[in-house]
Amino acid sequence: MATFSGRSPNAHCAAAIGSRAHGRCAILVDNGGIFPFVDISELTYDTWRRVLSVNLDSQFLMTQAVLPVRF
Repeated sequence: MATFSGRSPNAHCAAAIGSRAHGRCAILVDNGGIFPFVDISELTYDTWRRVLSVNLDSQFLMTQAVLPVRF
């Protein structure tokens, strides 16, 4: 199942849908990420926050959301 999980409700919704469809979660492949192809001097703070949201927050939120349905 593919989802953008950079927001807590999305992550919890994805975990709930997955557990209803497949039961417990044995493996989480959290392989999303983005990279802006711009020079660091041209990188805006909003773009930087988006990168962190997608690359870091989504990993944390999906892991946290899946823990209750893991076992």
